Parts: sequence; C-alpha cells; structure tokens
Amino acid sequence: MKLSDQLLSTALRAARDAAGYIRTHSSNIIAREKAPSSLVTEIDEAAQQRIIQILERDFPEYGVMAEEGEAARARPESGWIVDPIDGTTNFTRGLYPYAVSIAFQRKGQVEVGVVHEVCRDEVFVAVRGQGAFRNGEPIRVSRHPRLSQSVVTTGFPVKEPDRVGRYVEVLHRFIVEAQGVRRFGAASVDLAHVASGLTDGFFEAGLNPWDIAAGLLLVEEAGGRVTNLKGEREVLYAGNIVASNGWIHEEMLLLTPPLRFH
Repeated sequence: MKLSDQLLSTALRAARDAAGYIRTHSSNIIAREKAPSSLVTEIDEAAQQRIIQILERDFPEYGVMAEEGEAARARPESGWIVDPIDGTTNFTRGLYPYAVSIAFQRKGQVEVGVVHEVCRDEVFVAVRGQGAFRNGEPIRVSRHPRLSQSVVTTGFPVKEPDRVGRYVEVLHRFIVEAQGVRRFGAASVDLAHVASGLTDGFFEAGLNPWDIAAGLLLVEEAGGRVTNLKGEREVLYAGNIVASNGWIHEEMLLLTPPLRFH
C-alpha cells in the first residue's frame, strides 16, 4: 500500500471516529468564548484529542497542527492539520453545516484531505493526483463560465471587526455581479461544495490553515483553481483564499482587492 493510501486510511478512520463522537454528544454542548466571537466546546477538545491519538498511533513520526490548545501553535514541516469541528457556532446552535477536517501536508503542499460533514454524514476525500470523491463517488467542479451565472460563498471577518467595511464593499460587488451569494459558516464545507459543483466559488480572509487545508485539495483535485487573494498559489499559510471552478476565478480576483490586508 502506498504511503498516500495509508495516510488517507488513517485520516478517514480518525474523521469517522470524531464525527461519531460529535454526533453522539451533540445534546450536551457547553460553549465558552476562547476569543471574541470565537467559540470552543468540550466536545471540540475531546474530538481533537481522539483524532490526534489515532494519527499519532499510526504515524508517530509526523507532527500535528490543530485548532485547539497547544497544537494551534505547532507548524510541522510535514504533518497533519486538524480542525475537530469546523463551524463550531453552527454546531452549538444545531445549524447546518459543521465538519471534521483532516489534512496531511508536506512542506506546505497538501497531499491528503478529508472533510466529514457531520449533519448529512457526507465524507469528502482527496489525494493529490488521484481525484476528489464524495461518499466514494467522483466529484467535479461546475462549468458555469461567468460570474453572473454563479453562486459564490464567503465568510465574515468575525475575528477582525475593523475589516467589516472592506467586506461590505466586496460583498456589494459580488451581490451585484454574481447570481447569488451565500454564507454557511464552515470554510471546509464551502470548499467541498465548490469541489462538488454545488457552488461555483468561495472567498474569505482571516483564515487559519486548519480551516482550508483539506478543502483546498478537494477543489484542486475536482478540477478547480485555488489561489490567495493576490492570485498566487501559496495559500495554506496565506490567511486568505479564493477557490473556484476555474472559469470565474479571474472575475472573482478582480472584485476582492479590498480584502488584501494579510
């Protein structure tokens, strides 16, 4: 078995274990604010620990960067990137969507990605060079050639309230130019939707690697395009992202310059 297949098998097992745990404990949520407008629950922390235990048991040689606690400050040259619950605010309110996101990166390039959307029990996977899949079936980005025919998603700068004015300006541009704009509250799922062709593009600033690591590979392996807001390929640690079906990417980049504050 190739290393990539072994990594995927472990990531899938860890994501399924965490998703099952989250689903079982979804009625026992006690949330606290770890930073302004940023929630964490005991379930986030417990799910993350379960994930890390599985990853480190199978691959003790690789480090783990994860959203909660000390792991949030780690940055292994090669290793795992984990978000135990992407969309914690949705989770605490019982809103769709929220997901477990696990990726493996080597020197800044994501090689394996798993997004397990808990509400619908949908599992999105990608291995570099091997395509992207939802529940075992291949997925591809949409083929809408113009922004005017496209639905795009975004996130809001909850951690950077001083940037709200710039977001409003960019949102206005997209509302005018696109067929529709949506905000779901979980970047990993937004990216999975682009990869699946459900939506046509996604943009956001103020992001962390665990928000986008698995999802960006899904989009790339589904035939889409992923850059930072400057149109560059260095995305994982850029703090921002533009992902699309490829056809509308340049149109999106033309509308997003006010968000280039990272």
